[in-house]
Amino acid sequence: MTQGPAAPQPSSDKLKTDVANFMERADEIVEHPLAQGDPQFEVLLRFDPETALVTHGSLELKNADKQSWLYLALLMRPVVFTQDDPTSYANLTGAIAREHEPLRDVLKSGRKAFVAWQKHMFVGQQDLGSVPEHLQGQEPGSLVYFSLEEIDEVGPEPLPAPIDVEKMVPDSVYANIYFNGHVWHSDTEKAARYQTATPLMKAYYAKCAEIRTITAVRFVRDLRRFIIETRVLGFDY
Repeated sequence: MTQGPAAPQPSSDKLKTDVANFMERADEIVEHPLAQGDPQFEVLLRFDPETALVTHGSLELKNADKQSWLYLALLMRPVVFTQDDPTSYANLTGAIAREHEPLRDVLKSGRKAFVAWQKHMFVGQQDLGSVPEHLQGQEPGSLVYFSLEEIDEVGPEPLPAPIDVEKMVPDSVYANIYFNGHVWHSDTEKAARYQTATPLMKAYYAKCAEIRTITAVRFVRDLRRFIIETRVLGFDY
């Protein structure tokens, strides 16, 4: 008589509660209209015909309906945009891995991808100084580089000089200012940066926050699916 695989160890009451809280939130997130497809953004680049260098770039700043995407961001805040919440992606997957050792290796790829997403620059902005005469009417500090690669790819594609990726401000910085200076917190320093910005820059702050929100849906969806599938295998959280 052969012995079958050992049944999963019981989960702690805390893990059961945290997973239940996450799942109730995740169920609503994955049903949200903005979570039904991959985000798409229109980008226009302008080149200097003599040097073939990028002289200006613009990002379509027509945000999705504010009430819609901000509500989605609010639902995702404990999971994606906070570090200390028990249901944050890092904390919840870490708790599952600690209590259920057989699942640790399975969770590694998702945890690694989430860290990569946090560091990834989907849109970068660099201040190029004075606006050339043929671009008068545009604001100083043009958008000059856009990166829309999948988050598991290694770094952005090479850029023509003199654009330096290291000097670019990633969209995550502007999203942080928007969220924590205007939406769910009123951090004085961040609020001051937002309040003193031009209307165009305020739209850019909002677009960056929208981008971070929609591109993070995949992590909620994948973790929800993982929990459903492992429950079928006998894990009791």
